Amino acid sequence: MEVFDKILALFYSSLLLVNALWWRKMVGTWLFPACLFSLFWFAYLFFPLIFLFTVPVNSLAVAFIVISVILFSATGLLFNWQPSFELNAQKADPELVFHTRLGWLCFWLSISISTLASFGHLFAQGFGLMEFINQPIEVASKFASARYEDELVRTPFAPISLLFSNIAIMTAGLLYGSAKGKLNRIWIAFFPSLIILLTQSAKGLFFQSLFLFLGSMMVTKLYANKLRNFKIKGLWKWISAGTVVMALMALSFLARGFGKDDDVGLLLQTFGALFSTYFFGHVYAFSDWFTAYIGGIASQSYATETYFFGFYTLTSLVELVGYRMETPPGVYHEYYLYKNLIDTNIYTMFRGTILDFGILGAWVFMLVNGWIVHWVYQLFLMKKQPAFSLVFLIFMIEYFYISFIISLLTWSIIPFTFVLFALFIKFNHYRFVK
Repeated sequence: MEVFDKILALFYSSLLLVNALWWRKMVGTWLFPACLFSLFWFAYLFFPLIFLFTVPVNSLAVAFIVISVILFSATGLLFNWQPSFELNAQKADPELVFHTRLGWLCFWLSISISTLASFGHLFAQGFGLMEFINQPIEVASKFASARYEDELVRTPFAPISLLFSNIAIMTAGLLYGSAKGKLNRIWIAFFPSLIILLTQSAKGLFFQSLFLFLGSMMVTKLYANKLRNFKIKGLWKWISAGTVVMALMALSFLARGFGKDDDVGLLLQTFGALFSTYFFGHVYAFSDWFTAYIGGIASQSYATETYFFGFYTLTSLVELVGYRMETPPGVYHEYYLYKNLIDTNIYTMFRGTILDFGILGAWVFMLVNGWIVHWVYQLFLMKKQPAFSLVFLIFMIEYFYISFIISLLTWSIIPFTFVLFALFIKFNHYRFVK
């Protein structure tokens, strides 16, 4: 029965690849919300199901996610895309739009502010500069322990560092993606998130930075009307980048104290479990919770009360109107465990949508969500100098990426970053800043 459920789940997940291919044929580009969201979730479902084939899964949980993604995609049928893409072709050269004095000033200033704020937050916890230089892994390990024990000193440096790290990365993506020549120095934009990864053993910001950068690059390709610009040789760059990311992940795990054991075999086994947990655990955790939600036999008892009306999905927005609840670090206190392979409290954004709206309400939410995203995408295509819609599309890629963990709007820094960067883009359109 478990094998049948796994094969059925693989079949369901494959439907998302079919959906993405169909939309690619319909609109003529992969750079389209329905295509991208389907591809993200095909990867988020298919590869965990394949690589951890022996771990049991409830195919109904996978079916719920697949239906959610297809409903999101289906709203693209409500729009006439050909005239929109024709208007998009009339946009100005993106290099002239983004390579301004203000753009470069924003780039360097954001990197500087974020880096200084990161060290300010580190020093506020009692660590010194020489301690960080001489014992970086021990510093990161102590910082991570203090974070998990909720013993960190709260400072304004932390949100400032996050805010300007995001702005630096998005600006870098726009500059790099629109440049006609090489811009090797642009990679310094990742320095603030690397500092946080290495000093705090916090890898989340680094991965978010990667996808904000990719979102910004996507915007420049759309701006230049390069809708089919995909080169196989570019895959080698991403393979190299992936190797670097894996090395940084290993450093992050070492900083948490997982590298203290001298037994190489045990160390490799521990790393394997950690990678399985981080990259693949979400499917099985959500499956187990979903099983409990529909009244099946799960590995443990879960909180399944529903109708929080946006708290888990739109956290930062509902908190603005005074609706607050206490949640543990990571939002959910239950940890899904499976042998020595998975130990995670990552349940995807879809647990939150069900808790907020129920199953049918979650599907209605995905329909509304899909309509809004495709509508803003069309606004971007139709406007000659988009600002709000441009920033929205950058965060759309971030939203697609983070959805395997939780809703993007969980973090209150996101709306503030969005508004501030949209104002920067709007101001950057004025001639006197060129």
